[in-house]
Amino acid sequence: MRVQPTSLMARHEILNDGTARNQREAIYWHLVRRPSTIRELSEVFGWFPGTISARIDDLRKEGSVPSGDRCHKRMCRVSGRMSIEWCTKERDSQGELF
Repeated sequence: MRVQPTSLMARHEILNDGTARNQREAIYWHLVRRPSTIRELSEVFGWFPGTISARIDDLRKEGSVPSGDRCHKRMCRVSGRMSIEWCTKERDSQGELF
């Protein structure tokens, strides 16, 4: 699948102007207080689920959030479907230290 030039330009822009960093930090600190699904985070912040997913991926790559297989699965309060409950690496979604 080929990435469109406009998508690459948008990615470059949000990385350079601090938007992605600010979004990552907001998501991280929310997850410290309350592990959440992507759809729940999308509702909290008013951002598209794809934006949330991209920032979760960034947080996983930097080691702040564990991979999805380390996270609890539960029914999402927004979608009503089984989903990954994302949490910070310091604590899993059960409140236990990693």
